[in-house]
Amino acid sequence: MIELIYGYFILRAIVIIMLKYDLYYRFQMFACKRNSKFLYDLSKCRFCMNHHLAIIPTIIVGFLFEFDYYLFVLPLTLSSIQNLFDDRNNSK
Repeated sequence: MIELIYGYFILRAIVIIMLKYDLYYRFQMFACKRNSKFLYDLSKCRFCMNHHLAIIPTIIVGFLFEFDYYLFVLPLTLSSIQNLFDDRNNSK
């Protein structure tokens, strides 16, 4: 459980930095210039981008505690929690 909390706060820090420097938009512009369909589809879905970003806190948490099988679902869980909180804040 503590791994989930640490992972969420690390992901939240990464998302705040990306929002501060407008890296989501820059990635969208980068993906539009490339011929890769994967990058283009990834840039259009904020949840997908957060899911791929959640791999970074998963690796950090894995080094801090220990790598275990449940860490495979941690990126999906972290991005889902992030998406829930973002939807809740945007609805107000």
